[in-house]
Amino acid sequence: RTLVALESILQGTRILSEKPSVVAGGRCELEECVASLLAEDPGVLAPALTPTDVSGSPVVAEVAAEAVARFSLDFLDGACWVMFRVLSVMNHACASSEEANCCLSVPFDAGAPAQGKVVDLIAGRES
Repeated sequence: RTLVALESILQGTRILSEKPSVVAGGRCELEECVASLLAEDPGVLAPALTPTDVSGSPVVAEVAAEAVARFSLDFLDGACWVMFRVLSVMNHACASSEEANCCLSVPFDAGAPAQGKVVDLIAGRES
């Protein structure tokens, strides 16, 4: 869940980019979408969820609800809910936080990711 730099990274450097796996208008909708995806392909959200995580449960909807609770990101005070495969499992600090080492290219309070559009993880300060 934590990135460790093996070399110095300049502020503003794009560390990684990812398109959302699912974008929804609310938490319940996201749970339904995630359950549908997992039913089709248990590995679709790896590494956040592995096929073993999914196949170990008899009820995919319960796995989806737990995944959304643990890994989803909400934007615009809950108006947009998103699941990523990698970005969802990483800790993100608020851009104004003293502990922020990186942030997303879409601010949680001022924007929302769109399905199929790339979101970047950006170094917030020199490391």
